[in-house]
Amino acid sequence: MYEVKERKNFRPPRQILIDDVTGNLTECWKFTAKLYDLNIVPHGDITYPPISLCDLLVSHMRIEGMADKKEIYNFLKENFPEKTYVTSEFIGCDHPEAKAILPKLPYPMRTENHYPHPIVFIEKGDKEKKRLENSLFFRDALKYAESIGGCVLFFDEELHTKILRSNDLFICPDKKSKEKIGEILSLNRGIEIKIYDIETFYKELVDYSQ
Repeated sequence: MYEVKERKNFRPPRQILIDDVTGNLTECWKFTAKLYDLNIVPHGDITYPPISLCDLLVSHMRIEGMADKKEIYNFLKENFPEKTYVTSEFIGCDHPEAKAILPKLPYPMRTENHYPHPIVFIEKGDKEKKRLENSLFFRDALKYAESIGGCVLFFDEELHTKILRSNDLFICPDKKSKEKIGEILSLNRGIEIKIYDIETFYKELVDYSQ
């Protein structure tokens, strides 16, 4: 996006979806995050099919050693004949835009400002995070987040309290976690956020017909 911004007839995308990333600011990031509808999605590769497809494509390219844009185009055209557009360019140390992707600035990217809302927050309480991530419940939470155009996050009070918005929601697996979130929300009045336990999440929000 940064490299092609000055090209004639360049049409910016309506929306950009990116899997979750971390790191310091780059010139490229500053430009892209400011001018585009940029959505950074935690667990994006298992939430949104387009991100998953990109992961699969990059993995296939790595295995097959594909680097030429014509070769990539032919592969996509064969598998996705209706709409295919590919542009690619090797960016090495001598490329004029190479410096724009180097994280030389001493500031974090603050990706949390680009998470798509509504956010489905999970306050894990005493549950093991890995156990929740491996559960069917977590997969259903991701599926629900996709259906509303949001994302799923394990709640971190220090990082996430400042990005809470009305229509976000919390899922709390036990009484202790529900009480904790209730106390946090009571200190942040004016934001309409519902709290669900796992049973009410399934009863009220999960569509078993799909």
